[in-house]
Amino acid sequence: MQSYLYFLSSKADLHLLLTFRAKELTHAEKIDIVLEVERQLMSSEHADKHIHLLWRGGFAGDGFTIWSETDSEKSLSPEAVSALFKNAELVCIDLPEYLEERMNTEAQFIVFAEADYVDFMLENHSI
Repeated sequence: MQSYLYFLSSKADLHLLLTFRAKELTHAEKIDIVLEVERQLMSSEHADKHIHLLWRGGFAGDGFTIWSETDSEKSLSPEAVSALFKNAELVCIDLPEYLEERMNTEAQFIVFAEADYVDFMLENHSI
């Protein structure tokens, strides 16, 4: 079964949608994900975009957390979330083989959102 990566894409940024388990990733594991995604996107229209990791807590009322190489992990305000979703397009690409292997061998890498989880994350937001 093919797995995918889901992003919110804006003019300058890509926000990789992850499950709530992303909060358990170490800094090195987050960097590993970003580097592999950058390799996957090298020859695409998204190659020059800044990559952020974005996840929502495990419950319906939980907010969003964002992380990137240049900014520490932080919670997004409802206003920031609304602005992000208002100016973004949902993009899907194949999960890179390296990350799929990591996901199949290391439990902490089971963070890549499936389509139904993306729907849960995006509920109450129009994309």
